[in-house]
Amino acid sequence: MATSSPPTPELYAVIMAGGQGTRFWPLSRDDRPKQFLHLTGELTLLQQTLTNIRPLISPERVWVITRHDYVEEVRRELPGIDAAHVVGEPEGRNTAPAVALAARLVGEGDPSRVMVLLPADHRIGVPARMRATLEQAARIAAARGVLVTIGIPPTRPEAGFGYIHRGAPLEEGGYRVDRFVEKPDRETAERYLADGNYYWNSGCFIWRCDAIQQALSRHMPELARGMEELVVGEGGEPVADSLASVYRCIPSESIDYGVMEHAEEVVVVPGDYAWSDVGSWNALPEVLEADHHGNVTVGHTLLIDCKGCIAVGEKRLIAAVGLEGMAIVETDDALLVIPVDQVQRVREVVARLKDVDPGLL
Repeated sequence: MATSSPPTPELYAVIMAGGQGTRFWPLSRDDRPKQFLHLTGELTLLQQTLTNIRPLISPERVWVITRHDYVEEVRRELPGIDAAHVVGEPEGRNTAPAVALAARLVGEGDPSRVMVLLPADHRIGVPARMRATLEQAARIAAARGVLVTIGIPPTRPEAGFGYIHRGAPLEEGGYRVDRFVEKPDRETAERYLADGNYYWNSGCFIWRCDAIQQALSRHMPELARGMEELVVGEGGEPVADSLASVYRCIPSESIDYGVMEHAEEVVVVPGDYAWSDVGSWNALPEVLEADHHGNVTVGHTLLIDCKGCIAVGEKRLIAAVGLEGMAIVETDDALLVIPVDQVQRVREVVARLKDVDPGLL
């Protein structure tokens, strides 16, 4: 007789909302980063992230780790979240410290809790499928005490993403991770796509709090010791002075480089759902419907004989004639015009503005 699968453990979610999204300049600014933009509908990307998990994880079991100056905006956007669960980092230290902080707070009193770590600014096409994937991953994480990540089956030879190479399959589903792979060149990405054993790294992780804390102690001991010294208040929030003291002494590192690439037991579960990291302007055709000429428009626009263009306007009309493969983005105080295939270079604009006109950042 077939054995039934173990029940899904009670899940706790942590939304990572500290990024700035500079590649969406001029719409994204220092005081209004990508997660607070209405890029794909009436809800912001942050609000969509909470909505996607809500049938699976109730608001009282959700934490948000963000920048200290974004705390009040997060609380306004997510009024159902306990105010003490919206935690502002005193300074940016990449993702590993944010993960360590989240594990300390979520695991306070019960380190065996299973935590789902989600980026705040990704777009999920079929949330029900994502939730089913999270449930499967959570069962594996709870039973095996391993670190689990979600891998997205690639649909194109994308050179802008990190990849995960899968190893042996598990009885419960998913695969052991053979290795994490840095962003490849185009030829290598084409080989990964043809191979069929590689996934895009989605940046979504599932693990027990004690499992990630043990991994941090092994691979980032300085960070782990710092979080052990953190003072947590009666309401479950970190004491501000203690948090600031900890952050002054811990290293800045990503969770991928700091832990995942070195951990002994990591599992990847394929995510069978539409996914986009909405990483730059040329990702909009993945999440918004294009017209029959391949143009994607937001706001007041008039495109004549244009093909494969992106036009985003806040107030004024954007009119364009005879363009192909161009992105045009208009705000009150700035206008961006750039070829779609070079939108990654928006970062160069942001870097230059730091010196010539920081008020536009």
